[in-house]
Amino acid sequence: MENNLSNHFDQIIEKLSETEFSKQLKGIQRGIEKECLRVSTSGYLSQNAHPKSLGATLTHPYITTDYSEVLMEFITPPSTDPDYPVSFLESIHQVVYQNIGDEYLWNASMPCMMTAEKDIPIAEYGSSNIGRMKYIYRVGLGHRYGKLMQTIAGVHYNFSIPESIWLILFQADSAQPQNADLNSVQQSYISDRYMGLIRNYQRHCWMLPYLFGASPAVCNSFLGNKDHQLKSLSDCTSYGPNATSLRMGDLGYSNNAQSQLNISYNSLAEYVEGLEHAIHTPEPLYQKIGVKQKNAAGEWQYNQLNSNLLQIENEYYSNIRPKRVSKSGQRPAKALSQGGIEYIEVRGLDVNPFTATGISNQQIYWLDCFLMTCLLLESPTISCREQANISENLSKSVNQGREPGIHLNSGNQMVLLSELGQEFSQKMLLVAKLFDSCWNTHRYTLSVQQWAECFQHPEKTLSGQLMQQIQTKNSYFGLIKEMSLKHKQLLMDKPLESELAETFYKISMQSLGKQQQLEAEHHQSFEEFLETYFQP
Repeated sequence: MENNLSNHFDQIIEKLSETEFSKQLKGIQRGIEKECLRVSTSGYLSQNAHPKSLGATLTHPYITTDYSEVLMEFITPPSTDPDYPVSFLESIHQVVYQNIGDEYLWNASMPCMMTAEKDIPIAEYGSSNIGRMKYIYRVGLGHRYGKLMQTIAGVHYNFSIPESIWLILFQADSAQPQNADLNSVQQSYISDRYMGLIRNYQRHCWMLPYLFGASPAVCNSFLGNKDHQLKSLSDCTSYGPNATSLRMGDLGYSNNAQSQLNISYNSLAEYVEGLEHAIHTPEPLYQKIGVKQKNAAGEWQYNQLNSNLLQIENEYYSNIRPKRVSKSGQRPAKALSQGGIEYIEVRGLDVNPFTATGISNQQIYWLDCFLMTCLLLESPTISCREQANISENLSKSVNQGREPGIHLNSGNQMVLLSELGQEFSQKMLLVAKLFDSCWNTHRYTLSVQQWAECFQHPEKTLSGQLMQQIQTKNSYFGLIKEMSLKHKQLLMDKPLESELAETFYKISMQSLGKQQQLEAEHHQSFEEFLETYFQP
């Protein structure tokens, strides 16, 4: 079966090399969302509100917050230039550092020194209905999963394929005439191919934590009384001897309540149906929490948006999502159902602590090749049995990926992880050559080759490199603090162009005005707003 898939892939690459496919790769758009905690000089979470000088988190296009008031999220605009997202991220970091005084950004996925959960401030977004909804959703997350889990940070990679590529693929698939109109490319075809990409991503997503996982250890203050299988490095640090990404394991974004969702990626319709079912299906565990309760003043306050399996779609902790930009007040599932898939969001990336922006250009080149390989490979539907194998492979990669001689399940056979990684890297090299031809460079091939070495040398992975330094320092917290402060100093020493600084200032001020406008447009009660929002 694997040989048949490989032969088909080689034929597709050969066929595409005879078209304008390589040139059209320049139309791919990519963007990054990077999360990081804002930390006080003592190394604990900041207790200060989001700086007003950075604008309103509800309406700022580039600087916002995730779960907590101090879990910052930086968003880059879509760009066809592969190097632009990291460059723009760097500018955001520079702007933020000009506005947070002595505080610094914790440049790692697993948190800094933690105290009681009550000291984790939930992000606030003002008094508008949408602002209240975002806040109450986060209150619900705290009740459902605990606040500590919500302080874990990650990097999301958004990837969008241009119409010109879809046209070439459509013609290759259906033998359409070369002069077929763009309208021939139906949205259903595009959505089907995106879902195929997503299925292949799931099959091979164990590669991301193996290569880019950067959370093999954690500060003991995060563990509290949690049950875990980690080993003790010191009084302050615990670690997994061969772990790659504790963020992606049982300590991170996984939970038993969501294990029953069984949301399928075999088609967009099945995926949307699964989300809709979860959003409208009561969960007894969450019913016990209650939607509302009276506070000390006798006033009703929300504990969560609802008591269903998912409050909203974003609560589904998948490592990849099909996405479409929603209209105002439109739920993501509705947007997908009505308009189809516009881009995908890769969510399986740890913050890279070796770079100030949390992700490097070399990682982006690799991700481009990986995702395009996933698109071009044949992608049959995923059976229940295969899904179990996918989950087991990901768990092994996360918890013991650097273990010598570890095997993963491939086609119901146990194969060395190193062999599977090298085999997939060979496919990626064919795609890398197309990207290099597009950009007249060698950087894509070099990136794939560089990361492929890690399959034979686990110590070269991000987690392997980081674990060596943590063991030398004898402290996860001590090392990440030191690295984060070095990044801060480098960014502070690098002057921000005055024109760019002025642009960010204007955007921040405009965002404050937009929030005030939203709050002034109150014409519907919050209860009516929710009822309208959740209409099927």
